[in-house]
Amino acid sequence: MNKKSKNYILAIALTIVAISLGLYEAEKSGVKFNIFNKNKEVTIEQETKSEERNTDGESKLSKEDEAKLKVIPNGEKVLKIFNYPEKEEIQFKMFNAMDNFKTCKGEFIEERAMGNYSMKVSFVVDKENKSSMSINDEKGKENITIILHKDKRKVFDDNDKIYREFEERTFKGRPTILKPIQLFLNPSKKREDRDYLGISDYIISSPIVTYMFFYEDWNYTESTFLGRDVYKLEGVIDKSLTQHYQGKFSLIMDKETGIILQFLSFDDNGGMKSKIECTKLELNTPIDESVYNKDTSGYVKK
Repeated sequence: MNKKSKNYILAIALTIVAISLGLYEAEKSGVKFNIFNKNKEVTIEQETKSEERNTDGESKLSKEDEAKLKVIPNGEKVLKIFNYPEKEEIQFKMFNAMDNFKTCKGEFIEERAMGNYSMKVSFVVDKENKSSMSINDEKGKENITIILHKDKRKVFDDNDKIYREFEERTFKGRPTILKPIQLFLNPSKKREDRDYLGISDYIISSPIVTYMFFYEDWNYTESTFLGRDVYKLEGVIDKSLTQHYQGKFSLIMDKETGIILQFLSFDDNGGMKSKIECTKLELNTPIDESVYNKDTSGYVKK
């Protein structure tokens, strides 16, 4: 081997060592390099600062977030999330219920003791096509139909016989998925792809789930409801999480999807303050496109 060849091999070896050291230092600082596709593309993924990984592969908080939880109101209670992995999984599933079905249709009711309010909602949701239709039948009023389909929102108001149409760009990317403790720390964050749910978000990826952060305050059992296997959560909702629903509650969650099938909140005397209950539910059945084509005859477009 001549001197030129030896120098060439030495240069390659030194380059490989330098790259290896660079990758090692990058991983230490929280940056991962992936070289993976046929086009030799290189992607750089930055690990989020708010969640780290330990040697067992389990998630843990960053030092900054841990310090934050120790000083904010009720932060110490939320830190105990890590003591209840089963409850964390239940809450996570409810947050992300829309990931666990392709299509969903049915009915649910909402009732409130104050004002003797009642409403019945019929709904259809097609996750793959980011479409939904819901009919809001509120006591004492005519129906309101909301259709979200092909980047348009149509609202039909039978009280005034008018309808409105809006351009509404549906989120097509990968949604941000956060663990419950990260959602507590970042209450303004939500899944970017949930807006198309319309009124069905009362039970699908429902805001009700944000009242369940204090795991010491509730327990769960296994049961059945609407012929489905469910978890039944019972306990107390802290007033710091919601003034309206504070107090004793009962929640029934579909095991398979995380959809809320029933939610009851009670006053100090045990009387029911409010109720949301799914009365019909069908999953992963074909949806006829005609549900998105409501007849506009007799309506005035505004």
